[in-house]
Amino acid sequence: MFESVLSFFAFGAIGFWLLLFVASIIFIACVEAETYPAAVVATAILALIYWKPIIGLGLTWQSFSIGVAVYVALGIVWSVWRWIKYVKATVELYNERKGGKLDDFAKSSIKSAVSASNNKSKITAWIAYWPWSAFWNITGDFFKFIYDNMKAVYQKIANRELEKLGIR
Repeated sequence: MFESVLSFFAFGAIGFWLLLFVASIIFIACVEAETYPAAVVATAILALIYWKPIIGLGLTWQSFSIGVAVYVALGIVWSVWRWIKYVKATVELYNERKGGKLDDFAKSSIKSAVSASNNKSKITAWIAYWPWSAFWNITGDFFKFIYDNMKAVYQKIANRELEKLGIR
């Protein structure tokens, strides 16, 4: 019985792709929302289901270790890129809100907001779930680019309709 359930999730089977899709949604949602228990549970479930097939690939501990090291190294590179984007966006947001003039409280707040030690879970998630973070970030940047370039068009439409009500 248990083996037949596992065969539904065999690599390439419909269950595998459904599970991968659901897990990907969980990973992306957790990384974006900065709440990770569901991602950890999903990772544990995937590990329980796929540890035997992975071992069955004939991987040695050395090749498995190299694969993990490469995955983590790529995650570190991705997390540095994301951290740079995060810090720049946070500094820009503070600068816009304060008009370039930061009082001592604002300086303290921004320093805390971009402190690596205060963002440990965010950075760790970027490393652990980097393929999903990268996918979502890249697609998000694409749609943000479209929005930024179309924003004026949408505002003109809204302004035209508001003028009918005498609102400028």
